[in-house]
Amino acid sequence: MRFHGGDRLEISNKYGYDQSEIIDFSSSVNPFGPPASVIKKLKKNLGEIAFYPDSNCAILKQKLAEHLNISWKNIIFGNGSVELIFDVINYCKPKKVLIPSPTFCEYEIAVKNSGGEVVDFKLDKKNNFNLDVDKFLEIIPSVNMIIINNPNNPTASLISKNDLLKIIDKAKKYNVDVLIDEVFMDFIDNKQKYSLLKEAACINNLIVLNSFTKLYSLAGIRIGYIVSNKNMIKLLSLKKHPWNVNSLAQIASVTALEDKLFLEKSLRLLNKNKEYLLKELSRIKEIKIYPSETNYFLVEIVNHSLNSSELKNELAKEKILIRDCKSFKYLNNKFFRVAVKSEEENKILIRNLRRVLTN
Repeated sequence: MRFHGGDRLEISNKYGYDQSEIIDFSSSVNPFGPPASVIKKLKKNLGEIAFYPDSNCAILKQKLAEHLNISWKNIIFGNGSVELIFDVINYCKPKKVLIPSPTFCEYEIAVKNSGGEVVDFKLDKKNNFNLDVDKFLEIIPSVNMIIINNPNNPTASLISKNDLLKIIDKAKKYNVDVLIDEVFMDFIDNKQKYSLLKEAACINNLIVLNSFTKLYSLAGIRIGYIVSNKNMIKLLSLKKHPWNVNSLAQIASVTALEDKLFLEKSLRLLNKNKEYLLKELSRIKEIKIYPSETNYFLVEIVNHSLNSSELKNELAKEKILIRDCKSFKYLNNKFFRVAVKSEEENKILIRNLRRVLTN
């Protein structure tokens, strides 16, 4: 079954709140977006909904290629990153797919929908859910594809570029394709040390996924992209549906890429707010905070009888939504996830967590 964050409607219907009143810590998107420049541009171009969108996303493709310093021929767009996950799996049709877990559930759903089998690699919480690369490498000869979320959702753990290249290199020897989902990579300091977006253009067995959802807060208009070798992009292009990215999504994404000031300002504020949230969460003795390299924290209730679902319900009464992580493989009903929000919103979360957990 599918369980995701961002379900404000559930709380709205249950407690009678307007969705705009809910502080959503369950959805790990930039709280300072969408950029004002994007909203302005969309309002100006609402008339475009009367026309078919450019099926090739040519203007956006060129803009992103310049942004990444790669060829536009190495890029393909989709109606959100999830569509592209399914497209890749449906094209490659892998029989066995190696996936570190707990992680984003859509990978497994896509694999099973295409008739494949998931080979789980359990991430150990005693190791803060970091990947044991040596043990992971041993399994590669027995699978057809690898999917890695980096940084990983919900654990917020990160794999170094060197370790990823070891995995990709061994996978290549056994004709194993590697799909790396980097949708949270834009929140990482010095992301160049970790991201393989540029390398994906010239490595034959590597496919890297990203989106405009998280950093630019464009979750509602659905746009994601893949960077890979030109042959893979050509083959995926033949399989994709026409007009799968709407006109407003293309306009919003081009405008977002041009707004450098928004990017710099929001990342600066997010880093500041993350420090505060980590400091205050760490002071609550009833919970354990796992190390995070991105814009959210995986939290475990360790010294309280309350479980994650009960905590979610208690906070929902105060118009606060957290991600109950009991639906993730290898996690239980003591885990939840919270995103970094604005300074005032973070204070509201801390205040209510203390009220619920210390009484």
